[in-house]
Amino acid sequence: MITALYKKPALLDRTRHAGKHLLPLDASVAAGMNALFCTFGEFVEAGKEYPILFVNSGTTESGGPQLNPVVLLGLSPGENLFVEGSQWFGRYVPAALRCYPLGLTRVARADGTGDELSVVIDESYTGLVDGPQGVPLLSATGEPTETLTNAMKLLELYDQEAQRTPLFCERLRELDLLKGMRAEGTLNDGEAFSVDGFQVVDEDKLRALPDATVLELYRNGMLALIYAHLGSLSCLQRLSDRKTHLKTQAAAA
Repeated sequence: MITALYKKPALLDRTRHAGKHLLPLDASVAAGMNALFCTFGEFVEAGKEYPILFVNSGTTESGGPQLNPVVLLGLSPGENLFVEGSQWFGRYVPAALRCYPLGLTRVARADGTGDELSVVIDESYTGLVDGPQGVPLLSATGEPTETLTNAMKLLELYDQEAQRTPLFCERLRELDLLKGMRAEGTLNDGEAFSVDGFQVVDEDKLRALPDATVLELYRNGMLALIYAHLGSLSCLQRLSDRKTHLKTQAAAA
């Protein structure tokens, strides 16, 4: 899945990118992003550290709004509280960032028989170098190295979950379980903050569902995901604490 992280995505080419090496992840690529896409497969682990919210982003094939889950990373637009320099200061690194600068996209086959998945790379990434530092992506003959092979396994898993996640979101919409969210608070130094423009599951509506629907959600695994999302909302306080810590750190420097 190609997101706003990718500024100059290009199909990985065995000739064009021969000799290219990757340096360790430079998390500063996400410094200006206060949220990142989150697949449903990440809810349990990501929800221990970040609030998981829902946001309308783009449109579906039918023309309706596309609902996606995201992990909230800051308390104001353009603020990422988990990036310091090139480092990510969070125990769990969102899969969208772990996959970067590689990604998968669907490209039409030359014979017209449909689409196929192809690897792309963000050529604007400063960690894409000509070597000898870093690890190579392609061998001298243009074949995938072990690094690229392992990365492709992660990309394929991420793509599969990214394709299925909207189905989960659509079911929430069908059941009318979502409501707008606005969170307000004050840091220890008196600075006020507010977070809005996102949606969360309405617990009252969830409790009012018919027993048959609750059983359906339990058996297909959606109920566990819903409660992982609801539990993650307590992490808003963690964001507030982290922002206070960073401001205190900056003032003491």
